[in-house]
Amino acid sequence: MKIVIAGNYGADNLGDDLILEGLLRTAREITTKAELTVLSAKPKQTAEKFNVHSAHKFPAGIRSLIKYFLNGEFKKTKKIVKECDYFILGGGGLFDETYKKSIFIWSVQAWFAYHYKKPVIMYGQSLNPLHSKYAKNKVKKLFRKADFIAMRDETSKSELKKLIKGKKIHVVPDLIFRIPNPTQENQDRKAQLLICLRTLKEPTPKLEEGLTGFLNQVHKNTSLETKFVPFKKNKDESLNKKILNELDEKEKAEILKFTSDTTSIKKLFAASKIVVGIRLHSILMAITTGTPFIAINYNPKVRNMLTSLGLEEFCLDVDEVTSTKLYEMLGKLRNREIWDATSQKLQRISEEQSKKHEFIERKISELLSQHSQSSHS
Repeated sequence: MKIVIAGNYGADNLGDDLILEGLLRTAREITTKAELTVLSAKPKQTAEKFNVHSAHKFPAGIRSLIKYFLNGEFKKTKKIVKECDYFILGGGGLFDETYKKSIFIWSVQAWFAYHYKKPVIMYGQSLNPLHSKYAKNKVKKLFRKADFIAMRDETSKSELKKLIKGKKIHVVPDLIFRIPNPTQENQDRKAQLLICLRTLKEPTPKLEEGLTGFLNQVHKNTSLETKFVPFKKNKDESLNKKILNELDEKEKAEILKFTSDTTSIKKLFAASKIVVGIRLHSILMAITTGTPFIAINYNPKVRNMLTSLGLEEFCLDVDEVTSTKLYEMLGKLRNREIWDATSQKLQRISEEQSKKHEFIERKISELLSQHSQSSHS
């Protein structure tokens, strides 16, 4: 059996790499004999990192179309999809209307699968409310044709149900919960605070001022040191540097170099006291490692996810952020009893989410089994 997986892979984004890692574990658990091919922006990098076949994802612009047509990559990817048995469009927030071309890019990937009459699995998608007629129509057509749909949270499921009727829609936890934590000896966590930011589309002077004031209080009144952890290469560094340069005690903060090594990042989280994150997967990694966190909600998918997990108390909207609020939340989490109780709660939630994957995997396994039987009859 040949399975093609498409998504925002090869984009030097830790969150998307974690999604792919979890999705590959899922696919290999369901069917050990399947030949897996990942469509990626950087096939060579993806193939080496994940030990999987990889090819370029379909181009969604004129220049990339001409480039891949001339070098043969377009023909190669078409052949791979034409010969596959199943096509999986992996999560998470691919169909996000706030990003130009996003819906078009991922519609193109799925269109070829439908064109060649391949069964399509929509796996781990999140969906914010859609406003434009174009976005609603595209998403409606793509998901209505799918053979199996598993959304990333209940809110996304509800949004999709507004667009398509009479279709079974499952909910599957984010794929980071499919990845086991690296084994390591029990150790005391270091007195360090991890900061995981992202540059937002609109200027955020109030947010930057709040974070800077917060970190100045942290460095003045606690023994915590700050580590800025970039989750996307060449995208997070500018905001990290901007805030670092405004700090009173710069020597107590450090910007870590971007790494795509998810295992080393998980170990870093597991050895830290607290996480303050804007990026969704920095928060999800905090949950999987039992690390108390403060989430800054920049996109509905962040609050939707935390609400579905019963963790919205640890979330602040971007326009709510002040140095005082952040420091108050940190003060509560630094209380030993509250820290221990929160860490245990996060570990319990992580285990529950991991088990939920097993149910969805059985459903997909049944689907693949039915396909295999029908193809041999």
